[in-house]
Amino acid sequence: MTGGARPSTRPVTLLIVDDEPAILKALQRIVRDEGYRVLTALDGEEALRLVASESVDVVLSDMDMPGMNGLDLMVRLRRNHPAAVRLLLTGRGTLAAAVGAINDGEVYRFMTKPWDIDELREVLRQAASRAMKNRADVEVSETAGERTARLAALEAENPGLTSVVLTRGVYRVDVARLRATMAAVNSPPLSACWPPEES
Repeated sequence: MTGGARPSTRPVTLLIVDDEPAILKALQRIVRDEGYRVLTALDGEEALRLVASESVDVVLSDMDMPGMNGLDLMVRLRRNHPAAVRLLLTGRGTLAAAVGAINDGEVYRFMTKPWDIDELREVLRQAASRAMKNRADVEVSETAGERTARLAALEAENPGLTSVVLTRGVYRVDVARLRATMAAVNSPPLSACWPPEES
């Protein structure tokens, strides 16, 4: 990983959504040995509750379900959980809608029923890889946000510590103020970033 991000050791969580319990069981058997943490839901509302309470990386949903259909679920997931990689399973009759969903950016990929087991596993591997990248990007973003918050807190407690002034085209720090702040903070790592005062 670049940017100092540490890859998370948490396994990829796959949520399978289908209103037919037999289909859920069949899909669970297909991915049983793939290393995923697998969750299941019988409808879109249950799926949304799971995604809100669990760390879900990939959602594989049937297109044709009563109530909230798979495409509506994808739209909601994209809006509220954009890092989750979204996949649709669709019958031939709803193929055009699935293609439209890809074009609109709602889903990563779709597969048709009946599915090819090897193709399904490969698509899920690709989705899992993308999910891991999304997870790393989120971690990097959160780290940058934490760094910004720490700098803002330091600046609030010690005005001038993180600020610079443009003087005749050169950015300069108020050295006396910075040294006084570093002495007050008493942080060896911070002090090591600044050369010793010349005698």
